[in-house]
Amino acid sequence: MADVGSASNGRLKFRHDEPMYLRKLLIGLICLPLFAQGGLTLTPSEIDVRHQDTAKLSAMIEAAPKLPLEQTDLVVKLPKGQQLGMVSWLACDPRTGVTWLIQRGDNADPVISD
Repeated sequence: MADVGSASNGRLKFRHDEPMYLRKLLIGLICLPLFAQGGLTLTPSEIDVRHQDTAKLSAMIEAAPKLPLEQTDLVVKLPKGQQLGMVSWLACDPRTGVTWLIQRGDNADPVISD
């Protein structure tokens, strides 16, 4: 049987008298993902409700007004010896006209402003 005692440092110490305790714990931890894979089983009525909700959401998205989009080319002037890496983030400040670019790469400066 597992017995719980207290320690002077404020943490609990566990004393295990059963030799099978660790084996049971290990088996339980190994089997836990197998039980989690089953997930929730939905009833047919719950599945129908989800399909109806999906259809409503799709209709709302289709009915939403489309925003105007204008594609423009972005020309980045890099200092000599630098390369443009994989761009992770891009932002433009409309007040100042400064474009901020965050990139990744071995030969790339992480932040560029133009």
